[in-house]
Amino acid sequence: MVPEDLAHFITSLSVAADVVDSIDDPSLQAKHGWNLTGWKYEFVPWGIRFLYRDINGAVTGGIVASALPEVFRERITASLAHTTSRSIVLMLG
Repeated sequence: MVPEDLAHFITSLSVAADVVDSIDDPSLQAKHGWNLTGWKYEFVPWGIRFLYRDINGAVTGGIVASALPEVFRERITASLAHTTSRSIVLMLG
Protein backbone atom coordinates (compact mmCIF):
# COMPACT_ATOMS: atom_id res chain seq x y z
CA MET A 1 0.00 0.00 0.00
CA VAL A 2 1.42 3.39 -0.96
CA PRO A 3 1.67 6.17 1.67
CA GLU A 4 -1.22 8.19 0.26
CA ASP A 5 -3.56 5.19 0.47
CA LEU A 6 -2.52 4.30 4.01
CA ALA A 7 -2.83 7.93 5.12
CA HIS A 8 -6.42 7.90 3.85
CA PHE A 9 -7.29 5.11 6.33
CA ILE A 10 -5.59 6.68 9.37
CA THR A 11 -8.33 8.93 10.69
CA SER A 12 -7.55 8.61 14.41
CA LEU A 13 -4.87 7.40 16.80
CA SER A 14 -7.03 4.33 17.36
CA VAL A 15 -6.79 3.44 13.67
CA ALA A 16 -3.03 4.18 13.77
CA ALA A 17 -2.78 1.64 16.62
CA ASP A 18 -4.70 -0.87 14.46
CA VAL A 19 -2.14 -0.31 11.69
CA VAL A 20 0.71 -0.94 14.17
CA ASP A 21 -0.94 -4.18 15.30
CA SER A 22 -1.56 -5.19 11.69
CA ILE A 23 2.06 -4.61 10.68
CA ASP A 24 3.02 -7.08 13.41
CA ASP A 25 0.21 -9.55 12.65
CA PRO A 26 -0.50 -10.52 9.01
CA SER A 27 -3.85 -12.08 10.00
CA LEU A 28 -5.04 -8.63 11.12
CA GLN A 29 -3.84 -7.19 7.80
CA ALA A 30 -6.02 -9.73 6.02
CA LYS A 31 -8.98 -8.92 8.29
CA HIS A 32 -8.74 -5.22 7.36
CA GLY A 33 -7.91 -5.93 3.71
CA TRP A 34 -4.61 -4.08 4.02
CA ASN A 35 -1.31 -4.99 2.36
CA LEU A 36 1.31 -3.51 4.68
CA THR A 37 4.30 -5.21 3.11
CA GLY A 38 7.32 -2.91 3.44
CA TRP A 39 5.84 -0.85 6.28
CA LYS A 40 7.56 -0.42 9.65
CA TYR A 41 6.71 1.87 12.53
CA GLU A 42 8.47 3.84 15.24
CA PHE A 43 6.90 5.33 18.32
CA VAL A 44 7.84 8.97 18.71
CA PRO A 45 6.99 11.36 21.59
CA TRP A 46 4.15 12.97 19.65
CA GLY A 47 2.65 9.88 17.98
CA ILE A 48 3.70 7.20 15.51
CA ARG A 49 5.98 7.39 12.48
CA PHE A 50 5.28 4.88 9.72
CA LEU A 51 8.10 4.23 7.24
CA TYR A 52 7.75 2.52 3.89
CA ARG A 53 10.81 0.67 2.60
CA ASP A 54 11.17 -0.51 -0.98
CA ILE A 55 12.52 -3.96 -1.93
CA ASN A 56 16.08 -2.63 -1.55
CA GLY A 57 15.40 -1.44 2.01
CA ALA A 58 15.47 2.27 1.15
CA VAL A 59 12.88 4.45 2.85
CA THR A 60 10.77 5.90 0.07
CA GLY A 61 7.84 7.32 2.00
CA GLY A 62 6.41 7.89 5.40
CA ILE A 63 3.50 9.01 7.51
CA VAL A 64 3.55 10.75 10.87
CA ALA A 65 0.36 10.30 12.87
CA SER A 66 0.55 12.95 15.57
CA ALA A 67 -1.40 13.26 18.80
CA LEU A 68 -0.67 16.99 18.85
CA PRO A 69 -3.10 19.70 17.76
CA GLU A 70 -2.90 21.33 14.32
CA VAL A 71 -0.83 24.27 15.59
CA PHE A 72 2.19 21.91 15.78
CA ARG A 73 2.02 20.82 12.10
CA GLU A 74 4.69 23.28 10.93
CA ARG A 75 7.11 22.21 13.68
CA ILE A 76 6.64 18.50 12.91
CA THR A 77 6.97 19.09 9.18
CA ALA A 78 10.19 21.07 9.73
CA SER A 79 11.60 18.22 11.84
CA LEU A 80 11.16 15.92 8.84
CA ALA A 81 12.94 18.24 6.39
CA HIS A 82 16.22 16.31 6.69
CA THR A 83 14.64 13.06 5.48
CA THR A 84 15.12 12.01 1.88
CA SER A 85 11.64 10.57 1.52
CA ARG A 86 8.35 12.39 1.31
CA SER A 87 6.36 12.32 4.53
CA ILE A 88 2.67 12.89 5.13
CA VAL A 89 1.81 14.54 8.44
CA LEU A 90 -1.55 13.68 10.00
CA MET A 91 -2.65 15.82 12.93
CA LEU A 92 -5.04 13.68 14.98
CA GLY A 93 -4.93 15.50 18.32
